[in-house]
Amino acid sequence: MARDTSIFALGAVIVPDFVTPAEEARILLRINEAPWLTELRRRVQHYGYRYAYRGGGSREPAPAFPRWATAMAQRLRPHFGGALPVQCIVNEYRPGQGIGMHADHRDFDGVVASLSLGADWSMRFRPRATRPYAAGALPGDEVAVLPRRSVLVLAGHARWTYMHGIDRADSARDRDARLRDVPNADSVAPMQETRCERVNGTRIEGVPPPTVQGDRDMSEFPNRPVCASANAEHPAPDGPFRLNEYLTNRACGGLEEGGWWYDTARFVACHGAFGTVDEATAARAAKANWLADCRQGLHPTASVLCTGWPVLRIEPHAGADFPATRPHYE
Repeated sequence: MARDTSIFALGAVIVPDFVTPAEEARILLRINEAPWLTELRRRVQHYGYRYAYRGGGSREPAPAFPRWATAMAQRLRPHFGGALPVQCIVNEYRPGQGIGMHADHRDFDGVVASLSLGADWSMRFRPRATRPYAAGALPGDEVAVLPRRSVLVLAGHARWTYMHGIDRADSARDRDARLRDVPNADSVAPMQETRCERVNGTRIEGVPPPTVQGDRDMSEFPNRPVCASANAEHPAPDGPFRLNEYLTNRACGGLEEGGWWYDTARFVACHGAFGTVDEATAARAAKANWLADCRQGLHPTASVLCTGWPVLRIEPHAGADFPATRPHYE
């Protein structure tokens, strides 16, 4: 996918060579000397704060940053607006392991950084508005290879309006490709492969005190492009185009790294059916003041105080609550 139409035009940045080969070797050594948590399908380490997987976003104290994590946090400060990241999660991904598509919990605030150690590996990106939710790979996903020793920084729309994940099939293919590039690959020790190939990182995530985010109305709950994305494989739908009102919110996900959350919406009413998208767009614009009045005294979905946030959405189908079934990881 071209970079000017991708997540990398919306706040995602890959910084190559964020650490040197010598630094990478020392960090991996220190990581592998430290104890691992094994409550998930993969091994993890938490520093600063331990995310309470069963606590719906609450935080628990964790061991202090080791020296290597402190050094990485200092180096990441320019990407966190000068703030010092205070929470770090280390994930180990063995070949064939992955993590379902997710957006990190809002407690992690507006910037998430992920340092890749041990190998290049593939990450998938998908707009959070994609329906229905699927934990695994979809044909329309944007796939980026994160180079070894690089750091991926997600901020802005890339942070709030996109999901990311590691598909297990991608993980296995990445491993096979690396082995093909290694002479006498059959002699590679399994322990070396397990510990060095998929320690993705040192996910060093900024966790300042929770704040009420600004109004991200159309970015957090965007309209599906019903005409602009039409092509031979997915033609634009015919009308009528309905102007549907929803009461949106966010719900905490399940027992996964860093916590995750997903959009929910309760269908309220249809405000008319129109023959073209332009007509529906004009009708929505005419209701802008009405919508602003509806939002008086309410908290947007980024706030932990949100009890529902009204939006108007143009859709080529009848309105319906979503998700129809609760998202979950495979």
